[in-house]
Amino acid sequence: SGASRLRLAGLLADFLCRLAPEEIAPALRLLLGRPFAEWDDRALNVSGQLLFAVLETMAPAGPREREGIFGEAVDGGQAAMLLFQRFRASPPAGPPLALLEVSQAFEQVAAVAGAGARRRREELLHGLLERASPLEVKYIAKAVLGEMRHGVSEGIALEGIARAANVPVEEVR
Repeated sequence: SGASRLRLAGLLADFLCRLAPEEIAPALRLLLGRPFAEWDDRALNVSGQLLFAVLETMAPAGPREREGIFGEAVDGGQAAMLLFQRFRASPPAGPPLALLEVSQAFEQVAAVAGAGARRRREELLHGLLERASPLEVKYIAKAVLGEMRHGVSEGIALEGIARAANVPVEEVR
């Protein structure tokens, strides 16, 4: 509805106003489920299989438990979160994640090429995920898998940016 759209745009505007200027673009990309800008031709080259291989080294569950989680979860992000909530071998290591660190980690993963690329991508993802809370794992997985479904469309993002900048939506477009 129009009211829920306006409410969501308002929440987004409030969120954007709390960010440092350099965090705004990465935050918007992650909200839209894109590791990179639409015009950027880089790709993570991380499959769901590779992502879950890394997750399962950090949160080892048996085949029955994994099957139960995948049966319960509505998407890969929720499955990743449930896996970490229930089977994580060790708590998050190091300082909490920051938006720019997630963005930089995605850039590093995308830059990997050549012999040993899969192993290097696994190492980079492991380094990122070992510092993540289960909720952060959920949204990192959603961004990696391209399945961000939470109601923030490009249109709502434009409205939120316009509100945060106090300019008309047409100017943001």
